[in-house]
Amino acid sequence: MRALAVVAGVLRRNVDLSALLVLLVALQPLIPSAHVFARADLLGWLALCLAACAALRGRALDDGPHPQLVARRSEPGRLTRVAARALAPFCLVAAHDLAWRWSWETAYTAVGLLAATAGLRLIGRRHGLTAWRPPGTLVAALWWGLLGGALLLMFTLGVLRAARPGSALLAGLTLCALAGFGFAGVGVMATSPRDLAQRLAAGVEPTRALRLEPFVGLLAVTGPAIGLAVLLVVQGALGFESAWIVALHVVVWTGVIWPRVEPTVKTVLLHEVTPHGGRDRASGAASAVGFEETPEGALRISPLSITHLRVVHPWVVPVRADRIASLDDPVRTLWPRRAPWQPQHVLGDAAFEVNPHSRRIQLDTITVHLSASESLRTLRSGASQAYRLVVLRPFPAAWRASEGRRLNAYRWEEALPSEAVQVVDAAVDSITLRDGDLIVASAEGVAYVYEVHLGVSLVLPSDLRRLGRVPQLEDYIPLEVPR
Repeated sequence: MRALAVVAGVLRRNVDLSALLVLLVALQPLIPSAHVFARADLLGWLALCLAACAALRGRALDDGPHPQLVARRSEPGRLTRVAARALAPFCLVAAHDLAWRWSWETAYTAVGLLAATAGLRLIGRRHGLTAWRPPGTLVAALWWGLLGGALLLMFTLGVLRAARPGSALLAGLTLCALAGFGFAGVGVMATSPRDLAQRLAAGVEPTRALRLEPFVGLLAVTGPAIGLAVLLVVQGALGFESAWIVALHVVVWTGVIWPRVEPTVKTVLLHEVTPHGGRDRASGAASAVGFEETPEGALRISPLSITHLRVVHPWVVPVRADRIASLDDPVRTLWPRRAPWQPQHVLGDAAFEVNPHSRRIQLDTITVHLSASESLRTLRSGASQAYRLVVLRPFPAAWRASEGRRLNAYRWEEALPSEAVQVVDAAVDSITLRDGDLIVASAEGVAYVYEVHLGVSLVLPSDLRRLGRVPQLEDYIPLEVPR
């Protein structure tokens, strides 16, 4: 069960990369043999795979600007920076070809690619920019040195291949170098020297400077290169007929170096509903029926037969990950932090807890840790008033419904899977909520029913400002316009 949960979580988080891999494999037989992407040394195909992955997932290798600074957002700037990242692998191939097979055509191509990449990066330089500009001469020199060093290394390998044509060792070494420096070049193109300078200037504490962690950068350089070298040693020289292996290699390392950004909050809507009752025939009994008999009218609550009211309640639920929150971004604060996001609900502490099997975040189930049992009686206005809470799940998971105990929601109903009904009493300390669940709260004959609807995931709580306003009913369900 744990292995299945881990595999399902990995596939769910990398649907985009899986689709890209299928597209690349389907594209391979359509490329003509004389095309630049069908080169025998696979440099063109590797650059194409890197460019596609850079456009889809590529981002900086650092933690970005200081977390308390607001970054400028520009959609044209974002697109130009994506294009610059996608062109970075082709610039490395052009620098290699410039020394390997010198011609005016390769010279024009190399100069054009470098100019286009630099121009796009210059146009989009203000995207993600923050107001604080600390001194960062050494950081800027390091940034330019990494870019220039990658180009110089590929140019040197081109010179060596031109001096010893037909060398399989140099061809494999060049392919591995492009794999490593291609990932690193994309990350450096997405990194801003100002962001690095901000974190160095802020530090962790007033008496201790911040040390930049080079692990991600070293992994981007060495991981794909060493992995491809091992593959070449085991498999031997690869031709274009085996290009799908290179595509798989690049896609897998893209998921390792640039994993999906994990959200921190998720929006939820609680929609008030009422049972679709009142249409049954009136009972001929003159007195009240017993508890063992089926009620009629509005007392009958079926999750599959409800009427939506025109009342919705927005709710923001935090997403918890398997990590220590204080160590996520350990830079020194520039001003006092705001109060943390409060996950409290009237029911208790609510959050999307970590998946117990895969230890990864999950966005399908809300776990509510109920308050003390005394909270079940906080709504009472008199000593005799009782408060009852039940969660109904219309469509429990098939594999969970087939196992475990079964119980009755009511005496007259058939037995249901234990997951379909959650009765809150003094012995229950937590409940789970999923999309479509019904929360039934009753107090002395007055019942309120809320349908749970999961919304969008947000990376930062500040992203709520992008929604503009609280969702309205006309945004949520289509209303019939009276004729």
